[in-house]
Amino acid sequence: MTASNEQAQEISQGIREADLPSSMQFVSELIGLEATLKLIQIYGGRNVYIPKKARENHPIARIAGPEALGKLAAEFGGLALQFPMAVWAQSKARNRVIRAKRTAASGSELARDFKLSERQIWKILGKVDVD
Repeated sequence: MTASNEQAQEISQGIREADLPSSMQFVSELIGLEATLKLIQIYGGRNVYIPKKARENHPIARIAGPEALGKLAAEFGGLALQFPMAVWAQSKARNRVIRAKRTAASGSELARDFKLSERQIWKILGKVDVD
């Protein structure tokens, strides 16, 4: 695994339920954060029809699990659910990772590792994460 893949995994693991839009926070409470993030990764930016009846071979069941689809069908069956891109959540998680690594790396190293400008790194380091 390359450094950038490790960072991407660390960032995605750092996403908190509170980072998500309120509609996805509700979904996360219903089916769990991990299942919600899997669906956002696949369906981000699209409306997805939630079937009224959960079937094990449905794409959502294959992605998030049949239990998650069952819960979604019970709550949203027959409706289209909009999955956001969740760029904001990824940015917040990335920024937390950058702040955590500050003592071990220079601004220049962080900029290189996260493919950001040094100026952006210093902006991130200057902000306090309130959640």
